[in-house]
Amino acid sequence: MVVFVHGGFWRPMDRRTLQFFTGLHGAVGVAFANRGVATAVISYRQLPAAESIPDALEDVSRAVRYV
Repeated sequence: MVVFVHGGFWRPMDRRTLQFFTGLHGAVGVAFANRGVATAVISYRQLPAAESIPDALEDVSRAVRYV
């Protein structure tokens, strides 16, 4: 199992933001799935919704526990 955490450059940028233009993020899940590896591509709060890095890390931690 792979949990993919996209970068966001600490700006509001959802995991789906560049999907239409570049195929990023979603393509990661497809590439792993084609090799038989289950993959979760998660989202997390970024600025301004996350007031600090620990807020974003808590979201990632919760997502990993959920998966």
